[in-house]
Amino acid sequence: MKSFVILAAIVVVVSAYGGQIKVNSKCINGRILPAFEFMMGPCQMDNQCIIPCQATCNSAGFVLLSNARCSKYKTKSGSKGYKSKRSSYGQKTACQCCCSFLPLCDSGYAPRVVTTSCVNALQCRGACTPPTAPTCGTQPVCGTINVTPSLLCGWCIGTQGTKPAALNPRTAPCDTRSTGSVTFENNDLNVVITNPAGTDLSTNKATGYYALQNPIPLNGNSAQSLYSIVTDLGTDRYVTGFSYQLFMDRGGGNGQEFLVYEPQAYGDGIWHSNTGGPNQGYRFLGTLDQYLNENPSAMILFYGYSLGSGVPATSQKVISLRFQCRTYTFSLDAPTSTNTICPASAPVFSGQTFCVYQATFSGQTGTCACCC
Repeated sequence: MKSFVILAAIVVVVSAYGGQIKVNSKCINGRILPAFEFMMGPCQMDNQCIIPCQATCNSAGFVLLSNARCSKYKTKSGSKGYKSKRSSYGQKTACQCCCSFLPLCDSGYAPRVVTTSCVNALQCRGACTPPTAPTCGTQPVCGTINVTPSLLCGWCIGTQGTKPAALNPRTAPCDTRSTGSVTFENNDLNVVITNPAGTDLSTNKATGYYALQNPIPLNGNSAQSLYSIVTDLGTDRYVTGFSYQLFMDRGGGNGQEFLVYEPQAYGDGIWHSNTGGPNQGYRFLGTLDQYLNENPSAMILFYGYSLGSGVPATSQKVISLRFQCRTYTFSLDAPTSTNTICPASAPVFSGQTFCVYQATFSGQTGTCACCC
């Protein structure tokens, strides 16, 4: 005849039977659960408890240790009337099971305990799931994108990343030269050139550029508000020699050139080309709308910022850069997760996380366990 095992934690047993199980002090590194065989009656010997205890521990998601004992517990009965204080005591027996603290994992997986506290298994998902490396993903047409040293997401910053194709004739990475540097900080980029006045200033150049996969027409995108940089001095407030830059194909076979924005030198909204000419030394000097009128088929190939060359030692912090409806922020990489309980080669098995309680199971906080 099949027997029915009823699971109950110790505190439940005490409440239901008005008595107290003798706790087996030899249950080391485990927790005690009682098992009752109501079809067969109380146990008489320890070996009668092996099968009930295996079922009890396994049904709770644990494994049975070597200890399964038939233990006595006291019962109390008697009248509890207002004037009566009579009572009588008896003894009954039940199987006392020493169950492992570690959960019973599926075949091929082993339980590992982490120090994270819990009151239910769902709280253990974060502690058990191995960290995944962040990715750039599909960059939004519009929105905010955070750029870090390990996630340049298409940028060429300082000496990191791939140069835009139009810069390939230039030997310096990203066109950042020997006395220029760009360093990622907590919430910005620190752009620095170091040669002082009176020395060779041609090597004083530090840049960051983003090459578009598909050129974007300036037509429909010539509003000044679409192009700005927030620095430590404010929005579009730059030190001498720092600039926002658009690299343009003028269209119609008219060649390519940089459009350079230096409001500190030429005023808000005024751009100039890097090619020479009669306009204060530049081929073009004016607004983006004026440039579009002159070059109606102009296309933007890449964009970014530059500090130098030709100016003495200085620095500029770049907090964010806006290009049309995209805003780029810059920061250090997020701290690497210390969760190594389940390495990437052995991820947490589907749904198998456990909140393991200690000894007497009275609803107190437990510890997370993971099946790896």
